[in-house]
Amino acid sequence: MSLELRLSSRHWSCDPIERFDDQTGLPIQERPHLPMTPAEQSAVKALLDDAAGEPIETAGGVVRLSDGGDFQVACAGEKPRYVEEFTLRVDRELTPNLLDFVISLLDAGNLILLTSPPDQAAISLKEANFDDAPETMQPRAICHSREELKEILQNGVSADQRLPGKTVET
Repeated sequence: MSLELRLSSRHWSCDPIERFDDQTGLPIQERPHLPMTPAEQSAVKALLDDAAGEPIETAGGVVRLSDGGDFQVACAGEKPRYVEEFTLRVDRELTPNLLDFVISLLDAGNLILLTSPPDQAAISLKEANFDDAPETMQPRAICHSREELKEILQNGVSADQRLPGKTVET
């Protein structure tokens, strides 16, 4: 099993910017993604450093958990103190320690976990973490346990787990 988990900041700007859609060439409005707060970044980094047994940078981004739930951390386009999202690459099974660790990261950073296609679900521990998220971030689900997280990562978000989308009044 190989799995890529994107852990994303829950913060977006309220001020939309215009860009051109790569496929259609038409202008679209979107709200820029903002970084985690310094406190969120510090909490996440402390968890990663602790799990690696040394600073995560020194460990080359590799974390080996005691039950074999190994993963690699990558942070593309990282600017100092400006982290919008980072990736965990899991090349083995979803062990209990790994699932618990992902839940700890989601909690410490108030993060949203974005799964890979085809489901492309957005998962968080709190519904409030979706308050600023773009409506295109669907389906959304709240995870309450290691078992729920494993089920979603292996099988996608079931209909009864989906949060209802907001309706926009015109």
